[in-house]
Amino acid sequence: MHQLATGLTLISQGIPFLHAGGQEFFRTKNGGDENSYISGDEINQLDWEKRGEEDENVQWVRQLISLRKNYHLFRLSTAEEIFYRLHIINAKDPVFGYMLFGGSGRFCYLCQSNR
Repeated sequence: MHQLATGLTLISQGIPFLHAGGQEFFRTKNGGDENSYISGDEINQLDWEKRGEEDENVQWVRQLISLRKNYHLFRLSTAEEIFYRLHIINAKDPVFGYMLFGGSGRFCYLCQSNR
């Protein structure tokens, strides 16, 4: 579920927001503080052992960031350009998909819900 949510964020148009320091390795904050921006290190510290355990997911996030940087199709700047290059695939439920077309390549994204 985490990879799906993070992956959708990284391949979506617009500016992706990933929490600095830990989202890519399933970081959870100590103490359950839901708004810890003003909390101290005890709450906000990173668990570097967990980072090592989740290296495969960290590398997966790096690959998506690299894909996004290397292909302009993932960083379109206007609604008109998105409308022109994005094509929704007419697939039967529970599959959803779309294609992005452009000078730098073509990409097809398909996902299936587990309803």
